[in-house]
Amino acid sequence: MCGIFGIIGKLPIADSIYHGMIQLQHRGQDAAGIFAYDPKTQKHTLHKDLGLVKDVYASDAHTLPYASWGIGHVRYSTIGKGRKIDSQPLYINDRHTIAMAHNGNLVNYGALRREMEMDGVLLETTCDLEPMLHIFSKELSNQEVIFPDIIAASKQLFKKAQGAFSLVAIIAGVGMVAVRDPSGIRPLLMGYNDDCQSYAFASENSALNAYGFDHFESIKPGEVVFIDSDLVVYRETLTNKKPSLCSFEHNYFSKPNTVIDEQEVYTVRCRLGEALARHVANAGIDIDVVSAVPSSARAAALSLAKTLNVDYQEGFVKQDNIGRTFIMPTQGTRQKALSRKLAPVHSVFNGKNVLLVDDSIVRGTVSKRVVSLAKWAGAKRVYFASTYPPIRHPCLYGIDFPTPEQLIAHQKDTDQIAKEIGVNGLVYNTVEDLEKAMETDNLCTACLTGKYPTETHGKEELQQLREADLKEVEPLCQL
Repeated sequence: MCGIFGIIGKLPIADSIYHGMIQLQHRGQDAAGIFAYDPKTQKHTLHKDLGLVKDVYASDAHTLPYASWGIGHVRYSTIGKGRKIDSQPLYINDRHTIAMAHNGNLVNYGALRREMEMDGVLLETTCDLEPMLHIFSKELSNQEVIFPDIIAASKQLFKKAQGAFSLVAIIAGVGMVAVRDPSGIRPLLMGYNDDCQSYAFASENSALNAYGFDHFESIKPGEVVFIDSDLVVYRETLTNKKPSLCSFEHNYFSKPNTVIDEQEVYTVRCRLGEALARHVANAGIDIDVVSAVPSSARAAALSLAKTLNVDYQEGFVKQDNIGRTFIMPTQGTRQKALSRKLAPVHSVFNGKNVLLVDDSIVRGTVSKRVVSLAKWAGAKRVYFASTYPPIRHPCLYGIDFPTPEQLIAHQKDTDQIAKEIGVNGLVYNTVEDLEKAMETDNLCTACLTGKYPTETHGKEELQQLREADLKEVEPLCQL
């Protein structure tokens, strides 16, 4: 899971790329990178490093001041060793200079890597984007690149790459390309203004709003968009496969004001809160106060409290500069950060029956912590409600729980999970609640049901690679 922001136009983009990446920082905290290209001078720069956007880019000095094309990327590492060289964008100088960034995960990364190495391709990183960059580049002609060439290259990506990928690429002197995989698992949007003097692609519309785009729309699953150097737009949908949109995007990852495939995240979360209220009522739980686990569960918790006519209060103070603990690279860093991130408000909990509402229970790290804090603050009884159903299967598409052993709900029922996190009662929404809240059944629910929307050849190898990567990352995180 990562964040992408690409712009092509006539005006300098350095400041806009920076602020767009700031808007997407919640999608990745491991590394940040910008590739900038000036079509007038045909010069380009690439600057990337480990860390947050504000630290990697203290100013715009690392980009071409008059570059009018650019791609920015914030990384949440789910494949690779977390090194600077593995951060994005990546670029090559082959038939053409091509820079590329993507959001997602390739299930068959190991097989693709071996195939390319057997063909004599030297891969310099452990990032799953690199094979896709070579596949795409290989299909482009030596001569002038036109839209049919882009289509041919994209078809090869769809044929060879299994998994989730929403990508944006710059072909120097040619234009900008955006591609969303046939299942549309990860989001990708296009923004533009009435004057059509610039276009942008982003993982969420908050980046487009920051740049001032008047219009935005989702790139369709299996769609390819090409904007040439004259800002002429070409687009074509190459497949008619049933979409499988990641429901975890709406439930947790995206900002509340994000609109993905015509559904506003805030509205979906409110509906999930209403659905959860019915489960709480059916369980007959006696509640004095409802409190959200900060902060993506807040809309659902407010909606639940309103539906049940129960008092809602903010029970936790959040230290914002610590970042999102869920997307930190190792369990050790997550636990250490969480111990500093939240503090309880004693008057909210003392002597009361409390219902804590969160967007999910994945590993149980956050759930156990907030339950213990509520008890320490004097709660009489603590109940827990999750807007997302029990996560019992690995995610292969960009959320960092690639093995079942990491999941607290794996091979456990609700009562066993409740006992492990230390609550008096636990309720979940269902898959049907998700589909109703999002008004579609075109969802990827693989982590809930074990039914994966793509081929899963290479699944075990992917899991082994991730485990090996984390063994190398863990010592670095402890420094």
